[in-house]
Amino acid sequence: MNRFFLSNGDTVGEREITLTGENYIHLTRALRARIGEECIVCDGKRTDYFCRVAAVDKETVTLSIEKAAPSAGESDIGITLYQCLPKGDKMESVISRAVETGVRRIVPVVSRNCVARPERADKKVERWNRIARSAAEQCGRGILPVVADITDFSGALAMLAAHETAFICFENETERKLSGLTLTKDVGFLIGPEGGLAPEEAALWEKAGIPAVSLGRRILRTENAAAFVLPVLHYKNGEV
Repeated sequence: MNRFFLSNGDTVGEREITLTGENYIHLTRALRARIGEECIVCDGKRTDYFCRVAAVDKETVTLSIEKAAPSAGESDIGITLYQCLPKGDKMESVISRAVETGVRRIVPVVSRNCVARPERADKKVERWNRIARSAAEQCGRGILPVVADITDFSGALAMLAAHETAFICFENETERKLSGLTLTKDVGFLIGPEGGLAPEEAALWEKAGIPAVSLGRRILRTENAAAFVLPVLHYKNGEV
């Protein structure tokens, strides 16, 4: 069943929803929806509306609401991923997989060894948020994850330190393991770039009191690391 998040211009009444703009275009032109077809509309606040197409005109689609229910696709822990920018278009894959595995917020980070340093950062972030939205619709999320503006490493550490549970994934850590973390309902973690995190960056997170953890005996590619960490956190939370 097709699934949408409400967008600007969409309205929800007691018995019907009116879709406009991008949702209207996608539903009528891409999916060629017909009267009576079913779909789900999520308000982005953990409520799903199960609907049928009631009317289609030149600018709007009217959906009749058959029932509303809490979204089933959300965890009770909020996880923020701080991802140092990888090369090429790998960030798109990172975002898609992170959204599918339950992240709520993604903060792109420029660290010392990052090769990628986008000149049109606003356009990149806009595209990344479209990718996050598409992934969230596909996997049945009840909250629309957000990709924040790109920040530097110091800024990322300041935000990371504010989480109840915070950690750095670091290939040179040998004592602390991911499995040994005490988990809370507010988690933030950072993944380094292809070239790894620099020694002076390690000094910064140690000064901030943020622990580094090992992800095991093998070194993961930066584009794969978050998709390794997130299921472990959900397992520790008793979800799987």
